[in-house]
Amino acid sequence: MSEIQSTVEETGTILRTLKVTVSADRVKAGFDRAYRKLQGQAQLKGFRKGKAPRALLEQAYGHEVERDVLSDLIEEGCGASIREHGLDVVAQPRLLKQEYGGEGDLRFEVSVDIRPDVRLGKYKGIEV
Repeated sequence: MSEIQSTVEETGTILRTLKVTVSADRVKAGFDRAYRKLQGQAQLKGFRKGKAPRALLEQAYGHEVERDVLSDLIEEGCGASIREHGLDVVAQPRLLKQEYGGEGDLRFEVSVDIRPDVRLGKYKGIEV
């Protein structure tokens, strides 16, 4: 199973909705990486710099870390899905829905505008 899976729905002539699932392993790896980085920088009372246990870091900085990690994973998953499906996106993706319960997979939906497919009609021989 791939770490990032996605599907595309056509919701308009130039509008597409990406439904993306980031695997629990990828989410866990993102949190582990973020807490390792934070552990080297954070200084909690009673612990030397870089020596605070993860449980205390989660207690003190959990909301900020979760927000940052999920934001990074959404950005990464969105980019991978756009490349995978070969979409020619012309504007920033807009987050429609996000589901993450603290453990397991991260699921989200984004809406993207793509370049319209323009077909020229008969234009040769027209007098101007």
